[in-house]
Amino acid sequence: MRGVADIIIKETQGEFDNYNAVMEDMVDREYFLTNRKEDSGDNMDYTVIYFYALLAMVCIYGGNWGLREGTDISASLSARGARVNISPYSMEKLLFCNFSASLALHFTGVLLVIAFMINILKIDFGTRLPYVIFVCFVGSMIGILFGCLTALFMKGQEKKKDAFLTCITLIWGFLAGLMIPSVKYIVASKFPALTFVNPVHLITDCLYSLYYYSDLSSYTYNITILSIIAIILSCMI
Repeated sequence: MRGVADIIIKETQGEFDNYNAVMEDMVDREYFLTNRKEDSGDNMDYTVIYFYALLAMVCIYGGNWGLREGTDISASLSARGARVNISPYSMEKLLFCNFSASLALHFTGVLLVIAFMINILKIDFGTRLPYVIFVCFVGSMIGILFGCLTALFMKGQEKKKDAFLTCITLIWGFLAGLMIPSVKYIVASKFPALTFVNPVHLITDCLYSLYYYSDLSSYTYNITILSIIAIILSCMI
C-alpha cells in the first residue's frame, strides 16, 4: 500500500502533503478516477462550446452580404437593381457572379476568424482542420443564400429586413448554445425537430463531432443536412 501511495504522490505532484492525506483519499476511488480522467484531456471542454457557436454565427452572418446582393439585383427594391435588369446579361448569370463574389469575401473573413481563434485564442479545433474549413464554407453559403431570400421575398424596407435577419440569426445562435451552453442540449433532447432547421446548431454539431469523436459518422450526418439546406435555398432563389 505504501508503494501505491508513493506512485500516487508522484503523479499528483504535490496535490497532497503527506501519506495520511493520500490514504484517506484513496478510500474514495471516485476522486482519483474522476480527477485523473479530467486531467487526461479526454473529457469535454465546455468552454469551446461558446467559440464553436460563435464561429457558426460568423458563418451565418454572411446573410448580410446576401441581403445586399438580393436588394441590388431586384428592380423593385433599388435603383441599381432597375439598371441591372435592363442589362443584356441574364439574371441568373448576374446573380451567380454576385453570389460568388460575396461568398469569396465573406469566407475569407471566416478563415481569418479561424486563424485568430487557433493562433491567438488557442481554441482547439482538433486535428481535422480541412473538415472544419469545409463546414464553415457550407455554412457561409447558407448564410448568404438565406439573406438573399430575405431580400427577395420579404416585404418592407431594407432596415426591416436587416432587423429580421439579425433577430433570426441571434435566435439560432441562442438555441445552439452561444449564450448558455446547456440550451443546446435542452433543445436537442426536448425539441429535436428544431435542430434540423437551425444551421447554427448543425454547424456546431459538426465541429463538436470533429473534436470529440474519432469517426466521421456524426460529422457526415450533419454536413449532409447542411448541404441539403443549401441546395433547397439555392433552388428557391
